[in-house]
Amino acid sequence: MRINLKGISVTEITSPCVRNCCLDDNNICMGCFRSMDEILQWRDASAQQQKEILQSAKTRKAAHQLKYKSPLTPDNQNKDSNKNQS
Repeated sequence: MRINLKGISVTEITSPCVRNCCLDDNNICMGCFRSMDEILQWRDASAQQQKEILQSAKTRKAAHQLKYKSPLTPDNQNKDSNKNQS
């Protein structure tokens, strides 16, 4: 969203909250991957700080996806289903 304040154009960064809050043992939300501190700071954070929070959350999400990657990827599922058809 773009807001114009006295001739100054400001871009508002949208919160990454997906309304699926569940904190892990490290107080990281499994919905948006922000820490509890980052969630609490979001409203008062500067645009630069919000960008840094978003980058940290993106990094955490990628690490989580690598760690908990499903062993059944679409390619593996196809190979397994082909074995059953033989």
